[in-house]
Amino acid sequence: MFPRPNPFGTGDNPFPLGENPFQFRAPSLRNLPPSNQQNVAAPSTQQDARQRPPKELRLFDVCLPHGGVANLLESSDEPHGHTGAVLRQNRDLVLQQRGAPSAFSVDTLAGGIAQGCSTAAILAYINSYDKDTIKPLLEKPPIASAPPGRRVQCHPVLFYAIERNDVEIVRTLLEYGADPKACDMWDVPPVAYAVMRSKWTVLDPIEVIKTLLGYGADPEAVPRDMWEDYVKHPTAEMKTTSNGQDRHSASLWCKHRHRNILAETLSLSIRYYLAKASEIKPVQARGMQLAQAYDYAALLKVPYLIVGQTFACKFVVEVVTSHIGMNIKRPLVLAFAGLSGHGKTELATKMGSLLGVTITVVDCAQMRSDFGLFGPRQGYHGNDRGSQLNNHLAEFDGQRSVVFMDEFDKTDQEVRNSLLLLLDSGAYHDRRNNQRIDASRTIWIFATNLGDHAITNFYHEHMEGVTKASELAMVPHKTLQNELKTLFRHAFGAPMAGRLKNIAPFYPFSPPEQAVIVRKFLSELADELRRDIDRSPATKRYPGHVHLNIQNDAKLCAHIAAESYLPDLGARSLTSGIDDVRSAFFTSFTETEELMDEEMNKKGLMKYTVRLVPVTGGEPEDREVVVVRDGEQDYYRGQGTKAVEYEDEGTGDGLEVSRTQGSRGKPVSNGTDEEL
Repeated sequence: MFPRPNPFGTGDNPFPLGENPFQFRAPSLRNLPPSNQQNVAAPSTQQDARQRPPKELRLFDVCLPHGGVANLLESSDEPHGHTGAVLRQNRDLVLQQRGAPSAFSVDTLAGGIAQGCSTAAILAYINSYDKDTIKPLLEKPPIASAPPGRRVQCHPVLFYAIERNDVEIVRTLLEYGADPKACDMWDVPPVAYAVMRSKWTVLDPIEVIKTLLGYGADPEAVPRDMWEDYVKHPTAEMKTTSNGQDRHSASLWCKHRHRNILAETLSLSIRYYLAKASEIKPVQARGMQLAQAYDYAALLKVPYLIVGQTFACKFVVEVVTSHIGMNIKRPLVLAFAGLSGHGKTELATKMGSLLGVTITVVDCAQMRSDFGLFGPRQGYHGNDRGSQLNNHLAEFDGQRSVVFMDEFDKTDQEVRNSLLLLLDSGAYHDRRNNQRIDASRTIWIFATNLGDHAITNFYHEHMEGVTKASELAMVPHKTLQNELKTLFRHAFGAPMAGRLKNIAPFYPFSPPEQAVIVRKFLSELADELRRDIDRSPATKRYPGHVHLNIQNDAKLCAHIAAESYLPDLGARSLTSGIDDVRSAFFTSFTETEELMDEEMNKKGLMKYTVRLVPVTGGEPEDREVVVVRDGEQDYYRGQGTKAVEYEDEGTGDGLEVSRTQGSRGKPVSNGTDEEL
């Protein structure tokens, strides 16, 4: 046996034997007896890992009805292309055969997640069982087979989904009752595990973290001093008061070795959402009871999904939930007012998604007549085609749906008058056949730029520079809403303005919020570049298999935002700064004699670092963004995609893949490296 490699590349291993929160042993469904009792290899101790079977015997097996075993080979180099797809399909078939009517097994579920079954197959397995049946079992850790003849309890199954960075599986497990606060065997909370795990997967865990927070994960599980002032770089040093008693009980698990990893992996986006979650008042028991009874519980997660617009999110959630909870039998009408590019469309889209209903977006910029909005009446040419809005209302007759009327302030009076009766009672007739339609459950959202100057002035007077939640809570938003009602009455007329009484103002983004949005766009660019190289004529993706490292992301993103943000365009203006980064990357990417080939997908990621540097010949404070090639970054490919080399005396912890593959670049970073 070789000496045990250090999972952190250099220096002493900060996780002594038995304390490594990342000791994930690759689970598999193998050697299943006829009784359908699944033994899933899962996280275990180093002693267990030393006794694993040789790699040629690592099989993904299923017990056949006659008691035989069909072996689906899981090689150390899983086939790519068609052969790999067939293998994944076979794994999905194995999981399907283990589903209902067979008893639910958390061992089987953990094995399927860890061994690379498709998301669809895993969700189908979970959804084939009743929630009440699954919930008590989800908190029981899988049982690992540990030769000779021992069985070891492992991480809760939620950790397997987090380790895979699959937000759909994480969300489904939480929906079925998995506890977002349930720690692993080393007392590491799920949200902290998701952050730290990204050191080895080199994947952005932000969607998983937002989901965990939305379902009740405690942001204090990550030490508060590392994210409270989210625009500052977190440090690994412990922060204590003179009496040393300022640590929240939820973060007592965190030792110095953990803080080292957190300081490296807590990106600006993660710090922002941890800070935001800490300011959101938890839903009380009765509120959750009603939310579940009326099926709007998911809508309560809106504040965890949107950058900025704290008041608009809170106001909209309160109005929508009270309307649904009070069983009001008429349409709900909302007005989203503010400058373009500040989240109006995004919030409306999230609402539709979280309520599980269909949203249709009607462009009102060129809407000049009743016919244009609803379609011709019977007897007129083209009435059989209806219109986008007409057909949407007919399709969702008597059902809840969302209609988003974009740029409503540009409509003519005829259009506004044609909506009055519909907004009052929901009574409508399909223009195609004159059949009566019930639109009383429709949620109408009217987006308008009207009042943007009033909103901007109010922001500068009451909110600019204010960051504390306690101070923001004292902002007199009602005063602004009343002013906007007056503006609406003058512009739209009293009848229409009377129906637009629920007004949500969308404010300009603060400089820290601008930086967070830039970080979001950079993460999207990184995800785009992470995709495999594909030179086929249909795809033609040469820039790929790249790890885009964001160095000192708070300063970098603040710099890009300061140079790009225009209040009149909002988030759209920030894309110009991202385009500059994209251009700088492409220039750096082409400066080599090495030709691109799909074989590169089997190697480590090509690492490019985005950083701020002094402007050559400029003033001392001048900075510019550059992108440079920074070696090669290896990464953990997942337990179902790359088997561990058994000659190594590792622990099968998930880090082992990174160790055996070797790291030829600098340590992984999610954006918190100190600037060189």
